[in-house]
Amino acid sequence: MKPKFNVTIESYRTVTEIKNSWTTVDYRNILELLDFEGAGDLEENEVYDYLVLAILDLEPEESAEIILKYKIGNKLNDNQIIQVAHDMVAEPLWEEYSDMSLHEDLFIVNALLYKAYNGKFPIPEGIILDMNIAPTNHDGKVLIENKDYDEASFICRVLASGMNDTTILNRLFENQISGKKFKEADNIVWSIKSTLEGETVNVSIMTSEGWVKTLKNRETFESEASSDKSIELFD
Repeated sequence: MKPKFNVTIESYRTVTEIKNSWTTVDYRNILELLDFEGAGDLEENEVYDYLVLAILDLEPEESAEIILKYKIGNKLNDNQIIQVAHDMVAEPLWEEYSDMSLHEDLFIVNALLYKAYNGKFPIPEGIILDMNIAPTNHDGKVLIENKDYDEASFICRVLASGMNDTTILNRLFENQISGKKFKEADNIVWSIKSTLEGETVNVSIMTSEGWVKTLKNRETFESEASSDKSIELFD
């Protein structure tokens, strides 16, 4: 028997940045890469403002290249960085880039540049989705007891349950949703926060809008989702 749940969406919020994704140390390091002298001597409350001024001295593609090198230079080569810097001025690469493992980092970089330039880059649109997941059968209760609700594979399958078959998530990952392994889930769901109240788990996730926009007006739905870890248990 498959686990069964009632899912209630409590809130669907659009955000344009991930809080605390940059530190003052990051800002100082980027200032040095931008050839700003004396970054280490700035007061903490001055660092961001000077970073914005330094960014604005460059063309968008130039500043994007420098910040991308800082953020993901260990994951892409120089030619790839140059291409991404060019493309991200017009395209929402946090949703479209071929390597999904970079989507969250690309969102973070885009958010910094969008705010600094007051535009010129696509509006970063992330979603914080709060939902309650309540088990309605024994196997659902077992999954909750095992704390599998913190697994991205489970969350993605729950989300897919609330969408029709033509949505991007269901079309691109039909085999993973119905199968036993959904490794891409960790790159779709950027964060999971959860609290357990009795048998019901309250989950807050962050992801990009493209994956979940069809859930914006949904209130409740049923799901027969499992996590990768628990699928064999229920087979």
